[in-house]
Amino acid sequence: MNDLKSLEYRINTALDRIRSHVGEQAGQSDLRAQLATQQAANADLEDRVAALKARQDDKIAKLEAEVAAHADRMTELDGALQRLRAANADLREEADALRQAAMEGVPDAADINRALIAEVEALQADRAAEAAEVAALLGELKPALQQEG
Repeated sequence: MNDLKSLEYRINTALDRIRSHVGEQAGQSDLRAQLATQQAANADLEDRVAALKARQDDKIAKLEAEVAAHADRMTELDGALQRLRAANADLREEADALRQAAMEGVPDAADINRALIAEVEALQADRAAEAAEVAALLGELKPALQQEG
């Protein structure tokens, strides 16, 4: 009888161990399923982050291109304004020389010629400055008009 109780005890102990291992394996299966779900969600989030980063990089590249275009237009406008200022300074000098010559008597034809050349150069520089300003304005308006259209 003692042997029977001992065997029964050993069998019950073995069955308990088997049940606990089966329970652990079922728990591991659940954990594996949860892990797979989380890995899929993580992969989806990584894809979304990569897509957002690509869009952001595209926007940054476009903004950098716009900034470079603005800088180029401003440089062009600044150059035109500098030429205009120089031409106007020349025109003032020639007009002063012509006025001085007129006050002293009959102006020299060369003085009149230099004054007219300076005036033409000033007008050309003024035209170039206006063209650069219009180009800068159009550069600002084009993106806004394209977004509306």
